[in-house]
Amino acid sequence: MLNIPAAKHALYQGFDLEITMELTFLAGNRYLLNGVNGSGKTSLLQKILLPLLLAHPERQYIIYLEQQMRGQFLALKAHAALHEYHHPLVNESDAVEYLLYDLGHCLQRQPRPVFLIIDESVAAQPIRDYWAEHRDSSCLLEVSHGEDQDHRVWKILQFTLAKVDLAQVKAI
Repeated sequence: MLNIPAAKHALYQGFDLEITMELTFLAGNRYLLNGVNGSGKTSLLQKILLPLLLAHPERQYIIYLEQQMRGQFLALKAHAALHEYHHPLVNESDAVEYLLYDLGHCLQRQPRPVFLIIDESVAAQPIRDYWAEHRDSSCLLEVSHGEDQDHRVWKILQFTLAKVDLAQVKAI
């Protein structure tokens, strides 16, 4: 479904993420991006993975649950109201239910693989359940600190913070 090449990727000014081997994300698999805060998990999603997926939107559908869903929730609430969804969205769980409802309609019109991305969302379980039922045509990528995860079912990508040589850091 998607390949990210091994390379040093410039994410922000002064912050690079080095991927030491090509990452391949395939339908039927479930991936866990695991690491401490600040190790680059969300940056990998937002600066590398999502732009690659969005460069070819005709290839797959994408469901992305952001770490902080406030803005995403408001947009989904408005979208659901415009499309006369059967009940108002009042929380993140309702928003996820609506995303899956809308995905079902999209898949009826145009079947495609589905890329499911969860960035530390408390409302993630329905997405995991969807993947379990549709794993042949979907890929699940979840960001976590590793708590409460059954690691037997994941392909784990471990993130570690690089050591910074303070002698190399200059104040601007």
